[in-house]
Amino acid sequence: MTDKIQTDSGVNDVLTALESPTAECLSLGAYSVGATATDALIAVKGFNKYMDFVSTFRTSSDWKADFTNTYGMSPDEFYLKLAPYLRARLN
Repeated sequence: MTDKIQTDSGVNDVLTALESPTAECLSLGAYSVGATATDALIAVKGFNKYMDFVSTFRTSSDWKADFTNTYGMSPDEFYLKLAPYLRARLN
């Protein structure tokens, strides 16, 4: 996984794989990557904002739109912003 996150496109590939959990996502470090992404979201926008996003899961089937509405950026934009932090934390 650490080889894969050395490029922005590799980070995008890893995070996109985690959107639909499969056996592949486990080999890409799903828990570490997911925890680091969650840590970044909470650090930047706060726990309450994160919980606002998570609370949409009960009533919505479009998490990407909910993410965009909550954070003001698409998941893909977030993935690119997250890439340097992910590399720093997981290398």
